[in-house]
Amino acid sequence: SPSIPLRVLMLLQIAAIPILNLARVPQIMLNWRRKGTGELAPITLGLQLLGNVARIFTTIASVRDWLMLTGVCVSTLFNATLVVQWLYYNRRQPAPLISRTDG
Repeated sequence: SPSIPLRVLMLLQIAAIPILNLARVPQIMLNWRRKGTGELAPITLGLQLLGNVARIFTTIASVRDWLMLTGVCVSTLFNATLVVQWLYYNRRQPAPLISRTDG
């Protein structure tokens, strides 16, 4: 907008990065303390991560704004952390082999 100086707009973009992304930190820490992800839906986590990856490519291709790209990359990192936590804490344990002894 011409009514906002470019420097102010840049500062607002920089401030938005932690504000929009730090909301994931409490969930990540809670998962780590509990050693589980509770009721987090893997499909939702996966779709959020895929959306972030797509946004990285569209930002690079069309906008080419390093501040916006930084924000999207940080968001991708936090969402990827949640996906990795879900995969780690919900991995299936192999079923024990039951051996039958005749005897």
